[in-house]
Amino acid sequence: MGGSCHLVVVAAPKVCQLCYEEGHYASGCQYLGVHCTHAWCCGFMRVVLGHMEEGTLQSKYLKCSREGCSAVT
Repeated sequence: MGGSCHLVVVAAPKVCQLCYEEGHYASGCQYLGVHCTHAWCCGFMRVVLGHMEEGTLQSKYLKCSREGCSAVT
């Protein structure tokens, strides 16, 4: 019986757990560890994602994680 078998290995794409962009993981995210844009603030910026409906990304922006700070980029 001269049959042949082909095995195809397909890896899942790298998707960041913070910003959901492809090509990197959270450990290499460009948004990780970004300091607040206000000079007086010691906070870090965090990624905020806005969805219109499930699975559809509408907006992505950075917001300061420190309570009382209104920095948004």
